[in-house]
Amino acid sequence: MSQHFLLDCYRPFLDLSFQNVEGRPLFVENLIREIKNWKGVGNLLPLHVSITSSFRENLYKSLYLTHSAIDSPVDLLFSERSDDWRILCNQVTNFQQLDSVEKVSVVKLLKALGFLELINQLLLSEDFTNSSDKAELELLFLHKQVRYLLSMEEKSVYQIEEIESLVSKLPENSILKADAIYQVIVQYAKLEFNAEKIDKYLPQLLNVIENNKEFRSENHYYEYMSRYYRVGAFSPMIHKNNAEMVEMMDKAQKYAQDIIIESEEDTIFKAAVLFPVLESRIKENYYLKHNESALKYAKELKELCPKDSIALVELGEAYLELEKVDEAKSCYLEALNYGVNGRAMIYFLLGYCYEHLVQFEEAKFAYQQSYRIDHTALSAIEGLERIAYLTDDNQLLHEMRIVKTELGNIETIEKAYQQK
Repeated sequence: MSQHFLLDCYRPFLDLSFQNVEGRPLFVENLIREIKNWKGVGNLLPLHVSITSSFRENLYKSLYLTHSAIDSPVDLLFSERSDDWRILCNQVTNFQQLDSVEKVSVVKLLKALGFLELINQLLLSEDFTNSSDKAELELLFLHKQVRYLLSMEEKSVYQIEEIESLVSKLPENSILKADAIYQVIVQYAKLEFNAEKIDKYLPQLLNVIENNKEFRSENHYYEYMSRYYRVGAFSPMIHKNNAEMVEMMDKAQKYAQDIIIESEEDTIFKAAVLFPVLESRIKENYYLKHNESALKYAKELKELCPKDSIALVELGEAYLELEKVDEAKSCYLEALNYGVNGRAMIYFLLGYCYEHLVQFEEAKFAYQQSYRIDHTALSAIEGLERIAYLTDDNQLLHEMRIVKTELGNIETIEKAYQQK
């Protein structure tokens, strides 16, 4: 069991997002409060929240709901709208009449709720290319981010140069400029593994952070320094300088751990900053083939956010890397208690564990649940094929062969048969 069984087939080992159970609702609540009070940009708990446009659709599938996810807040039945939701609907309906500061708040809330395609539609008619207004430039930046996220699901055509060309237009030594440079580095790292571009922009990012006058607190500065060293670790990794990579990740972790806790918000904020660092440390140690150390960081991640399904999935993967299949199975079972989105993947991994523990009925059920949620889940379909061979279930084998044909994935299955 030498391969990784999660998302590593299509993402670099350094995960630059974060998952925080307590942080996301608070972030959304703060955005709603900002929209209601119109206090302007900069009054929020500064969490970096992004979810995909398919999040709500997958959520509905995972809950086995028969109706479709809405594409806009105004699609929700009037009788089901809360007071806050009605305010949001009003802002969306009258978006073009809002000033640029108000638009920023609305777009941030829509982005946090996963209405990315709606944001793209709302901002398509806006032309801020030659603007010097800070809020309008932030809208331009947010639009580029949304287009990038949509391109990850092939819902938009996007080039890194779109956001790269924006950097020079942004106010010097501003948080907005730091965010834009950070995104440029992230995208060159994730999409191209382009060391030349990463090395070009890293000094610029550090300079903007160190000379920034907009940080709300020392904790805010620590967050950006942690992000700098975390994304900066890509450079020595690409250059195969493992010692420097580890040193940069050590610094990323130290800045995150140095965040001072004086309130409940600080606790949430620190977890939001530390979570992706620990995720990155797990993958860093897979890369270094230090699987025991990866398990140590996975345990720390679970301790940080014990009710976070992503943390439990990471811990399960760490156990799988050490061939501790029973422990991994327990993690995936627990993850199902907390994780709604991503259940198709969790059920597949659970099925994999049951299959290797020779518990074929349980494996069959788990694979079926994965396929029930996601009918394009080829890994679950192939898992059911293997179970069909191993249990001489010709009916199931026939069904899965038809499914694969319909998916356009007609493949030989003798390889699966060899495992019998």
